[in-house]
Amino acid sequence: RLLLGAKTFKEAMALGTEGDHHNVDMLVGDIYGGDYGRFNLKASTVASAFGKLVMHEELQVSPADAAASLLHMIGANIAQLAYLCAREHGVSRILFAGNFLRMNMTSAIFLSSSINYWSQGKMKALF
Repeated sequence: RLLLGAKTFKEAMALGTEGDHHNVDMLVGDIYGGDYGRFNLKASTVASAFGKLVMHEELQVSPADAAASLLHMIGANIAQLAYLCAREHGVSRILFAGNFLRMNMTSAIFLSSSINYWSQGKMKALF
């Protein structure tokens, strides 16, 4: 409620799907002016969640954009932890379940693409 003004989980999720995290997060393209080929990072890859707030103190952020950034950041953390655990245990298929993903196709797509990127296509996210 404090950060987004949403009163329910459903409201917060709706805000997150309406917003654009690119307006809040610092991207690889913001730093390098485009893709960073050395590490195969697209310009649209997040370099720092909420990073534009640090660089542009006068930046006005909509609740929807803040919610989208939060969804992206939470998804990135979940994906990274799942990938590292799967790699440690030799697992190639990772099953994601729960209420967070039930109403949240945005994070499901992000989880899937993150797992694919980090595993170089050797692991698959399942929902």
